[in-house]
Amino acid sequence: MSTLMTKRGIVIALSFAILANTAPVCRAESSIASELNQSSSANLIQFSIPEHSVADALILFAEQSREHIIFRFDDAKHIPAKRLTGSYHPIKALLYILKDTGLTAYRNTEGTIVVKKEQNYQKKEDIKKPSTAQTIEKEGSHQKTLIISPSELETTTRKPEEMVITGSRIRRQEFTAPNLVSIIKKETIKKTGTVNIEELLNKLPQVVPSFTGNSNNPGNGLATVDMRGLGAARTLVLLNGRRYVPSSQSGLIDLNTIPSFLIENIEVATGGTSAVYGANAISGVVNFKLRDEIDGFEGLARYRVSHQGDGDKYDVNLAYGDSFNDQKGHAFIHFGVINRHAIMQGDRNFSKFALADGFISPGSENPYFGYGRPLSPELGGIPGLVRSGSYGTPDGLVIGVNNNGPHPGLEKFGPNGENLPFNSEFDKYNYAPYNFLQVPQRQLIATFGVKYQISDQFELFNQTILSNNKVDLELAPTPIELNDIEILVEHPFLAESSKIALRGIDWYSTGSIWQARDTNGSLIFDALGNPVQARQAVNLAYNSDGTISGRTPLWAEDGSPVAVTGTPDADTAGALLYQADGRAVLPRLLRRMSEAGPRQIKYNRRTMNIVLGLQGTVTSHWDMVAQYNYSHYKNNITHKNAILSQSLYNALDIIEIDGTYVCKDMAARQAGCSPANIYGAGNLSAEALNYISTDLAEHTTYSRQDANLYFNGTYNSGLQDNIKILIGTDWHKEDSWYSGDQSSPDNPSTGFNKQVPATGEYHVWSLFSEFQIPVIENTPIFKKLELSGALRYSNYNLIGDVWTFAAGLNWKVTSSLRIRSQFQHAVREPSIEDLYNEKSESYPTVYDPCSRRYSSDGKIIDTSSIRDICIATGVPADQVGLYEQILLQIKEVYSGNIELNVEKSDTVTIGAIYQPRFLPGFKMALDYYRITVNDVIGSFGSGANQTVQNCYNISAPIMSACQNIYRDSKGLLDFINSKITNNGQIVTSGLDGYVQYFHPLDKGIFGDNEKLDLSLQGSYLFSNKYKLVDEKAYIQCAGFFSGNCYTPLPRFRLTQLISWENDTLEVSFRWRHIGPAHKKLNDISDIAVPKLHAKNYFDSYLRYHISDNSILRAGVNNIFDTAPDFVGSDQQQANTFPNLYDTLGTYFHLGINIYY
Repeated sequence: MSTLMTKRGIVIALSFAILANTAPVCRAESSIASELNQSSSANLIQFSIPEHSVADALILFAEQSREHIIFRFDDAKHIPAKRLTGSYHPIKALLYILKDTGLTAYRNTEGTIVVKKEQNYQKKEDIKKPSTAQTIEKEGSHQKTLIISPSELETTTRKPEEMVITGSRIRRQEFTAPNLVSIIKKETIKKTGTVNIEELLNKLPQVVPSFTGNSNNPGNGLATVDMRGLGAARTLVLLNGRRYVPSSQSGLIDLNTIPSFLIENIEVATGGTSAVYGANAISGVVNFKLRDEIDGFEGLARYRVSHQGDGDKYDVNLAYGDSFNDQKGHAFIHFGVINRHAIMQGDRNFSKFALADGFISPGSENPYFGYGRPLSPELGGIPGLVRSGSYGTPDGLVIGVNNNGPHPGLEKFGPNGENLPFNSEFDKYNYAPYNFLQVPQRQLIATFGVKYQISDQFELFNQTILSNNKVDLELAPTPIELNDIEILVEHPFLAESSKIALRGIDWYSTGSIWQARDTNGSLIFDALGNPVQARQAVNLAYNSDGTISGRTPLWAEDGSPVAVTGTPDADTAGALLYQADGRAVLPRLLRRMSEAGPRQIKYNRRTMNIVLGLQGTVTSHWDMVAQYNYSHYKNNITHKNAILSQSLYNALDIIEIDGTYVCKDMAARQAGCSPANIYGAGNLSAEALNYISTDLAEHTTYSRQDANLYFNGTYNSGLQDNIKILIGTDWHKEDSWYSGDQSSPDNPSTGFNKQVPATGEYHVWSLFSEFQIPVIENTPIFKKLELSGALRYSNYNLIGDVWTFAAGLNWKVTSSLRIRSQFQHAVREPSIEDLYNEKSESYPTVYDPCSRRYSSDGKIIDTSSIRDICIATGVPADQVGLYEQILLQIKEVYSGNIELNVEKSDTVTIGAIYQPRFLPGFKMALDYYRITVNDVIGSFGSGANQTVQNCYNISAPIMSACQNIYRDSKGLLDFINSKITNNGQIVTSGLDGYVQYFHPLDKGIFGDNEKLDLSLQGSYLFSNKYKLVDEKAYIQCAGFFSGNCYTPLPRFRLTQLISWENDTLEVSFRWRHIGPAHKKLNDISDIAVPKLHAKNYFDSYLRYHISDNSILRAGVNNIFDTAPDFVGSDQQQANTFPNLYDTLGTYFHLGINIYY
């Protein structure tokens, strides 16, 4: 039985490799038994056909023998088939399958095998399924017991479900679907040594790599798939045609939780399919079909390692399955483990140093590390990459304490607290080596499946998958930024050279005020009797127009500041003066807390998926499936080595008591506060570190329930026969909750982005239907014309009614040419995260366009062009362009939105399939697609700065952006609202091509029974553009990277695989091509990296049959160690885009399969 619907009408079971129409054979119809007289050892083929129905056996026979075969599915689906494993002449194998079944076979005039009922056949009263002990004699051998052949390692039960092509629940062949469907066979997964399945998917041209095992920062421990570059949330991932367990509150599926060992094939259907599967299938569907007919014991062990001997990965899988209760039931169990070791960015030359755009001396670029020697363009520098890094160093860098008369400036601290100069070229902190290039992973996974035939018509089934996946991320130690920090001038942790600098600023911030005096030395008071604070006297420098160009403070011989005599004028005097009190304020101190160690984020995800169902035949023309699908995950996240901000301030504010320096705050001392020496690398004591550092824990739980019931059958009307119809209903509910050990608002932590908690639920129920109608057949113009469609009505508790639909056409013009087209209206539902994220705040630097601002040459920027917009958004008319913006860090408010609507998309596809009669084994498909997504869900304006820019854009102001900018009563920026909204549109279009050629070699290189298989898949991207809802112009990202385009979207990508094999050996070569991408700028003359060059990767794989029950596999990825281009300021991470380009270099893998 099948977990989906059963095929009705005529099933044409063709092998995957030869779906083409073969040339006619000039002979009369004949019994196939006569062909046995021509059999020889050269005609032997490896068969692996487990016990099931004769219908399943015939489908498998066609696939493995590459014969064309036609039979009526209803005639064969209830007849049990005997197990067949070994090397046989295909005709003898077929006769064995049909023995005692009441079915016979003949070959028609076109060479196709036709299976039909025998006339006057008398059915035996008691036909039982054969036991696993039943045998036939193996061709060319005297053995009477069954031997598991090498092909058994590659082919498992081909259930009727596999004829249900993803994109529809109605059964059809792969190349007759109205939309493009790519199928990855399990043999491809095995031959490429794929352990983490996203590695294989990301090599498909229509997939834009999302988070992978190389995603550290950004990263979240997930492996996801993103079709068409529309975002992973718009690609629906299914397991056996059913929704699977999410692994985040965004609803994303972690591909690590899918047991890759059990994958039968992966079907990738492009275009919106929400009418068939429900929401989120906007860019397409990726359906993983798992094996469930495991007989006996299977084992797999694989090992991978880089050419540098690091980043090794191994996985071990064990499975056992067997039938029970007189073949009525079948059960299997599987256990798997994966262990992937880390590679640091410092382990590869291209990622060893953080890089940024700049100007360099011509010819100075280092070919290994990517950077050159900095040189300004005025001195002849050319665009290039320079060593970058952070100003927050383990030494500690002070900003704002400059040379001041007799007092030196203060820059960085030495190991003993001494004052040392800071060189921005060499002294910035290189954080790159401390980041993962390959993130470590440890996984345990268990799978259990059982099917039980409760009657001749119905079958119960269960599938359970449990997974525990642990992934670590690692960043450089926490950087801190301290503003206006007050410290002792005679600080015990500082050397004399630093104290001298602090003495020079003792008069500027703390202590009682320095009162101004007149020329007679008398203290000055204002009109209200308040003392007037003195200012430091300065020498003024003037421009030619009389404006002040500079101020030089005046100092007395004893090193104290000279105060202005009389009432000071703020425009012509210096800083306000205070009485020296032995305390000074550092305006800004940057430091990397290296003593705490690297920041670590540890994800521990536990997932569970349980499916219970009933399926069977209701009538002779109708089948049904009823199932309940429960998914649950819990994610425990640990953030290690965060720094508590207020605790750090407490530990820096010290006083001397009884000759010992302690924390000034008594409550802090009682809580364990110890003075923190951050003045020089490695000086922080263990006691201080214990007080200021912390680990944080977060816990997210998510559950999803799905229940569906549908009926599938064939309707014969008076006007048209063989109309396939499916009707059904489903319901699902999702809920999630969050808890975390958050730091106190009075003592916030720094070093990690705070997880935004979301707690809530939603549910939806739906009615859906599909149909497939053959309209015309066997006419001069229409060899066959078929219409298909789907309709779904959904009711959301938060959104209301939603309709999706699809309409398709499949026109077989000739026996060689087929044209297909489809229109689909699909939706994406908002996730728990979109709906229920709690309000959070951040404080990015945002410049107010309506304030008084200066250009780089010191001139006031004219605001007259945006005056009306400023007034409309709350700025008083008499203040536009005149007020000073005091606060640069503006509050940005981010939150979910329970009022979100669904995203809506329209997809148009049209394509052609060519299978020439003169070239058997060849097929080619070419498909055009265009997807338009409206009401895109996202943070409004892509953040606070973008919102402000969109509003105050004089050429095209976006009023919806202005409505999210809030000002106070004085007209000053108060906060920016970045709540999740439906706020944009995405449009993408392109062309997909697929070519495959399979050719048996009668006289091969090493003898007979050799095969050559060539496949090529490519995609050309015409457009990928987006805009906000009120914008007129799109941002085009096809062929570009950088700016708002993020991950590169090369216009052309291609993957080609060629394989040669015989009964013992298979050798394969793969070529992967990624086209160029250009920086998203109009003028690239002064850009360090204007283009990412095309990349070509070459891989090689080998499979060798050691014996009948063991296979050895080996392979090499990236044979020529092709390295990525260096990227500076526009990089995603590791000086490149590691999700798209190969960053680990040449990789070797070795594996062995064992079967008993």
